[in-house]
Amino acid sequence: MRISKTLRKHAKAVQDTQNSYQQDVFNISTVMTSVISTYLPLPNYLPNNWSEVQTAYHQARSDVYQWTNAVYAQLQSTPPSVENYNEIMIALFQDAIDQSSTLITNPNNASAKNLLNADLKNIKKTLNLVNIFITGCQNAFTDFGLTVLPDAARQLTTVCNDAYEDKNIDQAAIDDLKKQIDELNQEIIKLGVEIGINSAAIAAELTVGVVLFAELGPADLILVGIAVAGSATVIALDALKLQQDQLEVKQKHQQLDLYSQDAAALQTTGDTYQQLSDQTVALSASVDGISSAWKAVEDDMTAAIDDVTAATAEVGTDYQAVYDDLVDALNYWNEVYSDCVNLEININGNTGNFAIGQSSQDVSDQINANTSVDYVTYINNFPLSPSTI
Repeated sequence: MRISKTLRKHAKAVQDTQNSYQQDVFNISTVMTSVISTYLPLPNYLPNNWSEVQTAYHQARSDVYQWTNAVYAQLQSTPPSVENYNEIMIALFQDAIDQSSTLITNPNNASAKNLLNADLKNIKKTLNLVNIFITGCQNAFTDFGLTVLPDAARQLTTVCNDAYEDKNIDQAAIDDLKKQIDELNQEIIKLGVEIGINSAAIAAELTVGVVLFAELGPADLILVGIAVAGSATVIALDALKLQQDQLEVKQKHQQLDLYSQDAAALQTTGDTYQQLSDQTVALSASVDGISSAWKAVEDDMTAAIDDVTAATAEVGTDYQAVYDDLVDALNYWNEVYSDCVNLEININGNTGNFAIGQSSQDVSDQINANTSVDYVTYINNFPLSPSTI
């Protein structure tokens, strides 16, 4: 089995999984921005289960902060750790090439043969270390992201949906309002996704902010967290359809009685946390995919290296073939690494006042007038509304 063949064989799978990972990191960052900016609204009328709502909300919010620092922070630190092995891999391949070149001239050079085998052994070890780092992310999801966070979101959603069940609320109208809000969210998210994809493709930084809906009364509904800037692009929120749809949401909200407005606000809060839980599951699947793809590379590379190592112990080894294979392998490694292994997406948070109706210049002015910080710092220091319970 040739070493270069294994890299060529798995390059597409690695690329696909890591592209998916980049998109999912972008997606979860926008949702988490929305979650962290969503506060528990003070209703017109407190529901009978208000204490349960408060307890579930504070637990869910606490879990989100823990998730940010225990899991998301690791997602940000693991890619640079993995990428740091690139120089090591290149150096090992290059030295193995040099030793095989020496052995072409003198097959009996014991020192060159020992160094070649040492290089091959260290390539295997380095691949294993790459997978250990990725597995660490998997474990973080399993231990926290796929258990604690979804459970907290589920509890919050349940108590929010149960609020006002003893009142004659218009659930059909509430569902229609929530549907309209979600459609408006998706329109804006689509703009942000375009920025995100374009930026991720060139490994540029993204700037995330919160697009506020505007006042809807005591139950202010945060609309969406979104990437407002990337590479050379700044989002424009002044599209006529966005403004028309925002007006329609306001009108539908005003048509609800006060109990139904309160119910809509609490249900929307629960739904926002549930979206984060859903995106966490999707991101976990991406991390699993990366791990599986790289484990397949490691397994096949190990087998191929073992074949080469075994061949060097035999008399009459074709070191020209070994040399050619290693040169091809290094070329494939550089190709795989440059195209696929750039897992890192630099996401910053900005506390500017972003709202529907703003032009790209307005958005840019807000970004420039406010400080952008790394995303974990942004989440941990997000300024909450004074109405927060």
